[in-house]
Amino acid sequence: MIVEAILSTVDSDGVAHFAPMGILWGDRIVEVLPYRGSRTFENLTARRGAVVNVTDDVRLFVSCALEASSRRDRLHRPAKNVPGGVLDEVCSYRELEIVRAVDEGQRRRFLCSVVASGRDREFLGFNRAAAAILEATIAATRRSWLPPESLLPLLDQARLVTEKTGGRREIEALRHLLDLCEEGSS
Repeated sequence: MIVEAILSTVDSDGVAHFAPMGILWGDRIVEVLPYRGSRTFENLTARRGAVVNVTDDVRLFVSCALEASSRRDRLHRPAKNVPGGVLDEVCSYRELEIVRAVDEGQRRRFLCSVVASGRDREFLGFNRAAAAILEATIAATRRSWLPPESLLPLLDQARLVTEKTGGRREIEALRHLLDLCEEGSS
């Protein structure tokens, strides 16, 4: 099962980097598949550890996915056993140590052992608005190679379901997503 989470790695200067991504979830082994050339790929290759942050706050996904500064400037505490950061807004987290890496074309599959975990609060899940915002955010990160018309229906769907089911966090996340997409199209 793929779980949408925010992966934290640490660069050579010791700065934490937060990137949303789908993680192949397992009880003892977690698989991470970053694209070659990404900061996450470079940090995992060099530092051999990471933290999977699970959160129900969709605002974090939007900002970490689409704002370079937000990938670095997140409130967090350092992980205890691996290079990575635990988000202040986390529901739960897993500290990961890489046990094996397998090249797979544009990506590398990092098989990671769970060496520690923790829980700060209950995971409330994603309502329909948050799920729609997540889908639109994922498409927005790929707009350089997706047809331009593919993002618009997802943004329209996110608007519609946010009006019906969204709370304060989802409304803020949608507004931020729309602003970032508008900036990116200028």
